[in-house]
Amino acid sequence: MELYKASDEAHWELASNMLLEVVERCNARQVPLWTHEQVQITALKAAYSLDSLYFLKHGGEYVGCVFLSLGADDFWKELPIDSNSLFFHKLALIDASSAQGLGALALSEILSLAKQWNCEWLRCDCHGGRVRLRHFYEQFGFEFVDRQEMYGFDVARYQIKVLNTAPQCLVSQDA
Repeated sequence: MELYKASDEAHWELASNMLLEVVERCNARQVPLWTHEQVQITALKAAYSLDSLYFLKHGGEYVGCVFLSLGADDFWKELPIDSNSLFFHKLALIDASSAQGLGALALSEILSLAKQWNCEWLRCDCHGGRVRLRHFYEQFGFEFVDRQEMYGFDVARYQIKVLNTAPQCLVSQDA
């Protein structure tokens, strides 16, 4: 598994299509996730920068995407801006890659990037009602922080210690 940073406007469409595929898969399983509107290009551009978009590649094929941010995050507002954290959102694997163990590989790659960037913490959030996803994060080693209502959603927050004693995360996001 490898992470590739998005580099041009066409990547918004690729990410939106991947996320739409995941929304459809989750809707078919009646598992809460994002809405179609939340993963449209305009909504993604409003919430994230192109610099934060990364693609996951495995076996020479793009298998998913994720948004990464350093320092501050809307779902962790109580943390200082210099929290020495890497946050990830909307980690998604396309249907062809589902149930192949690639989720753990993707998390390992994101954790490896957090180590490269000298981050102390890797943090994420997910829908609080997604029991299997929450179990997946916990099995990987993430610690449950809390569960609360945020922005009209039931949110479970997780974190994993990246480095025991770390300098500040690097501001460069070139992977």
